[in-house]
Amino acid sequence: MTSDGYEATTAQEARSSAAAPKANDAKHLALGELVRAFDPELSDRDHARYDQVVSVDLSAEQEQRIVNPDESHPTQREVLALHWHPEFIPIPLIHRRVDALFPNREAELLIPTQHNVLESYDGQFTGVEVDCYSPEFNRKVQLLMHVESARLDSPRAAIFKNMLAHTFKY
Repeated sequence: MTSDGYEATTAQEARSSAAAPKANDAKHLALGELVRAFDPELSDRDHARYDQVVSVDLSAEQEQRIVNPDESHPTQREVLALHWHPEFIPIPLIHRRVDALFPNREAELLIPTQHNVLESYDGQFTGVEVDCYSPEFNRKVQLLMHVESARLDSPRAAIFKNMLAHTFKY
């Protein structure tokens, strides 16, 4: 480790030592190669620092901050959360955070709405925020969709899932 707290591992070493590829590795590696082509004087250390800054992986400290919120609301009996983006926070950590925030809740309806990705908090309901372009409005529009998770197991749901795969590219 260097004096500035930087792990003295090159970007190439970090990439080759990874046990399993991350979801955004292909896109990120392509971007890294593009940056290297643009400025070949960037060192492996520069790339490693960049990787550290843009990483979506949670550190142990970040996980602890998620599951141990600064406040708790023990008198809150009902919790409603319909439009929220888990982004890179795993649902099990969100469960632990909700448990810590509202330890005495008796009723809850929590449906995450990730951009163009079906996500469920409890398995009962699934949500998604569909981003798409509307030529009629000449802009991007967002549709919030919440469905019973069981409906996504039907053969007809394949059409909906294919539509989401298309909008994910947008």
